[in-house]
Amino acid sequence: MVSLCRPIATLFLACTLKILCVAQVATTLSGSVEDQSGAVIPSAKASLLNKSSGQRHRAATDEEGGFLFKNVAHGEYLLTVESAGFQNYETTVTVTGPALNLKITMKIAAGDQITVRSTPADRISPESNSDALKINDNFLRALPSQSQNLSPLLTRFLSPAASGTAGPSIVVDGIETDQLDDLPVSAIKRIAIDRNPYSAEYRRPGKARVEVTTKTGSTTLFHGGVALYWRNSAFDARNALAQIKPDLNRSLWDATFSGPFLWKKSSFFLAAQQLTSDESVVVNALTPTGALLENVPTRIRNSNFLGRIDLRRSSHALSFLYGFTRKRDDNRTVGGLNLLGTGSGETNRADRIQFTDQTTLSPTLLNTLRIFARKRTTRVGALPVGPAIVVNGAFVGGVPQASKLEHQGLLEVDNITVHTHGDHIFRFGGTARIWTVHGTDQSNFGGTFEFGDLHHFALQRPYVFRINQGPSGVSFSVQEVSGFFQSDLKLHSNLNLSAGVRYEWQSALDRRHSLAPRIGIAYAPGDQKTVLRAGAGIFYENLPEAAIWRVSILNGIQQTEWVLSNPAYPNAGPPGSWSVSPSTFHLAKGLQVPYLLHASVSVERQLSSGTQLTFETHSVRGLHLFRTRNTNAPLPQTGVRPVSGFLNLNQLESTAMQRSTGFSVNFRGHLGKRTYIVAQYTLSKTINDAAGLFTLPANNYDLRAERGRAGFDRLHQLTLTGMVDLPSSMRIGAVLALSSAPPFDITTGVDDNHDTVATDRPPGITRNAGQASGLAQLDLRFTKLFRLPRLFNREGAANNFDLSIDAFNVLNHTNYNTYVGVTSSALFGRPVTAFPARTVQLSIRYRF
Repeated sequence: MVSLCRPIATLFLACTLKILCVAQVATTLSGSVEDQSGAVIPSAKASLLNKSSGQRHRAATDEEGGFLFKNVAHGEYLLTVESAGFQNYETTVTVTGPALNLKITMKIAAGDQITVRSTPADRISPESNSDALKINDNFLRALPSQSQNLSPLLTRFLSPAASGTAGPSIVVDGIETDQLDDLPVSAIKRIAIDRNPYSAEYRRPGKARVEVTTKTGSTTLFHGGVALYWRNSAFDARNALAQIKPDLNRSLWDATFSGPFLWKKSSFFLAAQQLTSDESVVVNALTPTGALLENVPTRIRNSNFLGRIDLRRSSHALSFLYGFTRKRDDNRTVGGLNLLGTGSGETNRADRIQFTDQTTLSPTLLNTLRIFARKRTTRVGALPVGPAIVVNGAFVGGVPQASKLEHQGLLEVDNITVHTHGDHIFRFGGTARIWTVHGTDQSNFGGTFEFGDLHHFALQRPYVFRINQGPSGVSFSVQEVSGFFQSDLKLHSNLNLSAGVRYEWQSALDRRHSLAPRIGIAYAPGDQKTVLRAGAGIFYENLPEAAIWRVSILNGIQQTEWVLSNPAYPNAGPPGSWSVSPSTFHLAKGLQVPYLLHASVSVERQLSSGTQLTFETHSVRGLHLFRTRNTNAPLPQTGVRPVSGFLNLNQLESTAMQRSTGFSVNFRGHLGKRTYIVAQYTLSKTINDAAGLFTLPANNYDLRAERGRAGFDRLHQLTLTGMVDLPSSMRIGAVLALSSAPPFDITTGVDDNHDTVATDRPPGITRNAGQASGLAQLDLRFTKLFRLPRLFNREGAANNFDLSIDAFNVLNHTNYNTYVGVTSSALFGRPVTAFPARTVQLSIRYRF
């Protein structure tokens, strides 16, 4: 790993230093202007006055609230920002470095005009933690991304240990959702991760939360753009596990248009994208006729749209938003050990609307009301017409058994009030959410034969056959209510205390004691270039929809799972002819509410204007986490099942745990005028005793062997993203990712303890004892900017046409993904899937 990391890091740093040598040192002052709720303020007037010479620079904020002063001489300046309806903002700025970026928060005006003066202690606010990842639209355009898919990049800055059962939280315009790919990337104005880590306003901690703010239109000018991203396998390298280079032809169209709407102080914004992808996945399996390596075609069709209207009326700022997603994914389950015939498709159709009313109740009181509704239809697979075949560690064949149709409706109402009292800010509010689900589930209606290995398959001796039978209809509804109170108190010019409490209730769980306190403190001694932070909080879990769905369908009343050991093959006969009892899935009585206890201590140091270094140690402890256990497995001493009349009683219970500790170093800032870098190194270790929500343990009566490394545990992780502006209007963006190896589980592949599942391990082996391989990937984007006349706006020529070339996995390093952990397999310890080899993407973008 070290030998591989050194040349990659050397190559990247050498390129960066060479670029810096040609960069000319100059001073650029930029910033963003927002109101107290975080909404941008366009068309604000900014003035920069040199206190020595009296020279004045002027600028206006754009539709994203940003302003820019170029070629600013070193010295002390008075910065003033004015906007109708807001108090004037005034601060002293000392310009000494090559670049300086400011964040300005303006307060709502009352009667007489008031000037708000800032102090350097703004660095101790809970939202100014320097280890937070903050990406604006300009940075997004510079970074390499495969067809505008941001998930791989953002995932590297999130903490899986802090994400809980349902994964990280995605908050779009104040509404928590579960997917980011429902949103056109061109509609994203900025992204923040780990901003205000212990805020009581949110369900997840900062390291498990992605906050997305979408763009608004200009109230005075028309803007827009169109872009095309294209990839083809002709420019790619061959996947390490493929004999023939997999086919790939992918294109993504992206367009935006925005501007003033029908009324004064109103605007509209439209964004749409269309993804068409015809590619192949690699099957790497072991069949009775030998090793099988083949490419299987897959297809993705994805359309996204977002439209919004914003208008300001008196004390109200209103926003109306509509969006939709249409997605089709064919052969999504093929690849690795899964043969061509196992491919099943998925279609997803979603429509959503959102209304926001931000009301100024007084100069110190701001209220935000949000109403959100979504309707989603998901269809997976088709009715199975035959059985599936699973040969552990060798191949998965037969007929795919996924067959599910789900209609989901969601309605959410949020209300948040912000009160400013001097330097103190108080936030309180609540959320009421109801979501209803109805559909059908015919999964595994064809049944599944499972074999221990190829030898038993050749003898036609499966160890088990399982099949579901019964009515397929599913219907349930879940209500959720939450409330919070958050106070940010500036106790001194260099001391800030953030404290709050959150309450959550979900109808699917019996929550009686779900108060979650959160606290954070920041202290900046001396010259306030160093900030000491500490924080802790409790974060409760909800019962995931997948668990509610399963307990609603496989409860022995709706549907029953029938499991037959040592069945006849290939025809096991109807379950009515078996002398076995049914199996069910249910929730444990007295199911407790899982929670994560998150704590951290950090030291931040400002190295220069706009450049910061952070050291942080953090800990996450999970208690009463979800796991599934068969409470009716055969007793080890007698082999007799405790409850007669049933075979397997699979029970979801809250008895799992997790413990994670780590240390991280974060760097964010400018290296010279032209280079901006965000880097994060993490040293961490996570131990837990449950592999997943529905994964059964090897021994249902002795869970000690389940304690081991978490499946996502990686000891070392380094992620570096950077952007360099070159002469002649050129730019390079880079993402470097290095990490050590995760674990994989080792099993025998057979049902040694006769509990009908092959999760048994060799003697003395605990969960996740196998060691996979590390990851090393360097992605680059080279962009050339051209000056073309703008449409609609008479602004003359500008750098508004981009031609980009992206190269992913530039060094063509093989990054293996899935390993076989079945000891009876000839593939034991070997990888069967790998991440893509080097790929190339071309893109063009025109903005006006």
